Amino acid sequence: MKIQNKSNDRKYFTIIPNYIANHSSANDQALYFQMKRIVGDGEGVCYASEKYFKDKLKIGSKALKNSIQYLKEHGWIEEAGVRKVKTDGGKQDVRVYLVKDIWKMNTDFYSKGVPDREPLKSKGVSESKPRGVQKETKGVASEQQRRTTNKNKKKNIDFDLFYSKFPIKKNREQVKKTWFKLDKEKILPKIDVLLKALELQIAEKKQLKQDGKFSAAWKYPASWLNAHSWEDEITKIKNWR
Repeated sequence: MKIQNKSNDRKYFTIIPNYIANHSSANDQALYFQMKRIVGDGEGVCYASEKYFKDKLKIGSKALKNSIQYLKEHGWIEEAGVRKVKTDGGKQDVRVYLVKDIWKMNTDFYSKGVPDREPLKSKGVSESKPRGVQKETKGVASEQQRRTTNKNKKKNIDFDLFYSKFPIKKNREQVKKTWFKLDKEKILPKIDVLLKALELQIAEKKQLKQDGKFSAAWKYPASWLNAHSWEDEITKIKNWR
């Protein structure tokens, strides 16, 4: 692997931008560090085999390939072709990489007060999430999953309560589908509103029956929901608390 210096850094010491330190994994950082170190110790170009990097980083071929790809995708290094290089085993094809100058990007990023761990958005490359914060992201995802699970449990509990209070038990699964469809469309009101509407309508029908007046039959629960019957007007009920 041949690396050519275009980072405009001084020689004999290695500086790693904070952006890279905060937006990559330990393997990515170590590989970038070795590339920068090698570039700074010669005349701008050097030869380094994949075996050299694997030995230095104590990683395998797959991990090295992944880190090289990650650095390329983020625009921190650039593949500049393949050249034949003399080695102890004869001439071999070696990839040439340019170490890019990212100091302006690093300075601009932090001068805007952007948090250290914001994902990189490089022009012309995929917007990969920073691998250095995978555990943190996983933790956030787990918390989001927990909240989603709890929310779904609450929805199921509310549905069971509604169905248990509805005067007619018919086509439970269809009712449940209708319930969640209306909830997804943000049409379904809170459970308290639905239970109050049922309580009033039950009382109204009971009163009409006692007064010898006509009372329409109950809709099936799915039809009741689809018709938004919780919004139906209620006649004045005697002795209502």
